Amino acid sequence: MGLIPMHFAEAELVRKSVEACNSCPQAPCVAFVSKMFAVPMKVLPQRGLDGEIENNISDEGELNECFLAFARIFSGVLYSGQKIYVLSALYDPLKGESVKKHMQVAELKSLYLMMGQGLTHVASVHAGNLVAIRGLGQHRKTVGLSPIAPTLRVAIEPTHPADMGALTKGLWLLNWADPFVGVTVFDRGENVLSAAGEVHLERCVKDLKERFARVSLEVSPPLVSYKETIEGNVGDKLENLKFFRSSSDYVEKKTAYSRCTIKVQVIKHPPSLTKVLEDSSDLLGDILGGRASQINKSLTQRFQGLQKMRTRLKH
Repeated sequence: MGLIPMHFAEAELVRKSVEACNSCPQAPCVAFVSKMFAVPMKVLPQRGLDGEIENNISDEGELNECFLAFARIFSGVLYSGQKIYVLSALYDPLKGESVKKHMQVAELKSLYLMMGQGLTHVASVHAGNLVAIRGLGQHRKTVGLSPIAPTLRVAIEPTHPADMGALTKGLWLLNWADPFVGVTVFDRGENVLSAAGEVHLERCVKDLKERFARVSLEVSPPLVSYKETIEGNVGDKLENLKFFRSSSDYVEKKTAYSRCTIKVQVIKHPPSLTKVLEDSSDLLGDILGGRASQINKSLTQRFQGLQKMRTRLKH
């Protein structure tokens, strides 16, 4: 029980340091990693802090890519070569079992200030600054945020089946480099890539071909899930309205993060409307077939003919 007050004192010190953005070297070092991003090895500085030539070796073998952590320092000072604790989003200090599962030790290899499209090697970074950290690549499943669900999905496969292994690895690397990308394997074995839109998808496919998988790819048209059903057996229009108001049978679906709830109810058309649609099938077919202008012209001619006939009958 004697350790509990000490733990509370440490937690209070961390809270106050973060609140004040304390940049003293003695303050607890707290940094938040928002995402991981991949950069080509050639983008990294070729010389160290003392002018020595850096031995930049790719973290991903032959891919010649390096994963950096995009972070902001809230308290203390971060040093190159420093050993830190990496805490996942599931870490809970009140649960003893989470310490081993969701807390890991990592050594920071290098720190970089992001200057436009370039990176500048630095020895330390104080609180209040943004920094790119090298050395957390093996912890990329731990750090990062979960974005909003993507909206566009396509099935993707290699042109040559022998390249399936390279594609699988490339998809996961792409997902780590861009958290908004979703990678799913369907029951039929299809690799499905989810993106934020058409432009985002084009960029993802380009990165797969040129950086992460480096194989020729075949991309399907967008996958759209569409389902429908009809419930109920109501014939009269008035009864339809009563059924619509009183029935509690509906389909309910919540969007990502439960921001919106959509309720849909489907009822049958009245028999009279169904008969009109069936009798007008030829007319509807012409409209759907793109011959609307011809139909309008034909209807106009018929109307004019009826007007002439009506005039003759009057005389």
